[in-house]
Amino acid sequence: MSNSYTHIAKVVEKQGKNFIKVEVVPMNACASCSIASSCCGGDELSNKKYFVLYNSVNAEVGDEVVIAISAKSLFKSVMVVYVIPIILLLVVAGISTAFFDKDIYTAVISLGFLVLYFVFIKILIGSGRNLDVKVVSKNA
Repeated sequence: MSNSYTHIAKVVEKQGKNFIKVEVVPMNACASCSIASSCCGGDELSNKKYFVLYNSVNAEVGDEVVIAISAKSLFKSVMVVYVIPIILLLVVAGISTAFFDKDIYTAVISLGFLVLYFVFIKILIGSGRNLDVKVVSKNA
């Protein structure tokens, strides 16, 4: 898999005959990263990140596997989560400022649009299910 980023994950559950649930194992570099809590898509209620992936390497529960995400998919994720919301916030704030004299209206409308955007994205995309994440190999 060219143009991809790899990470180590641990198989925590087999789901059916062909799928595994993996928990992403944080790397040392992740500890100092300011966006580590929002990285990797997954369970929002905890710091653990999970993916259900096709078991292309016949991994068993407890095995460590190498997973990879394509650079294109990673770029799309960054755009959807970081870049587009900032642009949306600026555009809505600019438009609402032209219509309303009070800043509080601009703030409420801008934040409202931002919340609606993330709700829409959550419904449309889910929690990372559409990412191009694949099991590459078993970790020796």
